[in-house]
Amino acid sequence: MNKLRGSEMTIKEIIMKLVGHINFVGETDYDSASCENIKTLLKVIDDLMSEVNNVEDTVKGRCEYSARQINNEIKDLKELLGDYID
Repeated sequence: MNKLRGSEMTIKEIIMKLVGHINFVGETDYDSASCENIKTLLKVIDDLMSEVNNVEDTVKGRCEYSARQINNEIKDLKELLGDYID
């Protein structure tokens, strides 16, 4: 489902390969790099959510079936993200 056409890597794997490691190992230099990579990941997520919010504004109040579907998917996405915040 999350596989890119013609690729064995998932979208998540590609993003993490681009961002870099985010884990903790207890070594100052490695962990500092993890912090910077987490900041990069945060920026990517923020940019993606801006895109999602723009689409949400576009489809809000539209009567087309596809607009309602997109709105429902965005609602599900935001609910899922809310679960991670708790």
